[in-house]
Amino acid sequence: MIEMEKQWRGLRGMHRMDGEETEFGIAMGRKYTTTHLWMQLLEQDKEKEEFTFKVGISDFARIEYGEILRVTLPHLDDGDFNPEEVGSAGVASNELGLDDLIVTIRFARDTLTIQPPFACEIIDLNGEVEAHPELVNDDAYGDGWLLIVKPHRYDEETFLEPDEYIELLEDL
Repeated sequence: MIEMEKQWRGLRGMHRMDGEETEFGIAMGRKYTTTHLWMQLLEQDKEKEEFTFKVGISDFARIEYGEILRVTLPHLDDGDFNPEEVGSAGVASNELGLDDLIVTIRFARDTLTIQPPFACEIIDLNGEVEAHPELVNDDAYGDGWLLIVKPHRYDEETFLEPDEYIELLEDL
């Protein structure tokens, strides 16, 4: 069962499962996916239809799957790209297609592999979360961000507002 309470910059939730209560947060001003990614708009050029997003994993994922033990981000090409050498963990240049992996997260109870919600160019990776996954556990909407991307096509209607994401969580 999930209970939500509005707070200054977001929503605090309480998840009850097997007699245990665990608190989690949902940040406002972001879009969400059904795979528990959040996206925060950093830049927008409406004329060119270009957007830049910071992407992370929602705090609820930690509640659903357990403590985050390891984060693996895409390993970008260093410029000497040979298409025959790129495996499923490698990425040609800084581009991610819909079939690539945007992140793999090992939790205490499970491993989650997530594909990007859109084809995109990776602008920046937060390598700190690979070295220190506790950043995602402790500050999912702050220092625990994963990467910054520019989608090739962005349709705002395909993503969830915070209240729609909460409805999704209530149905889980």
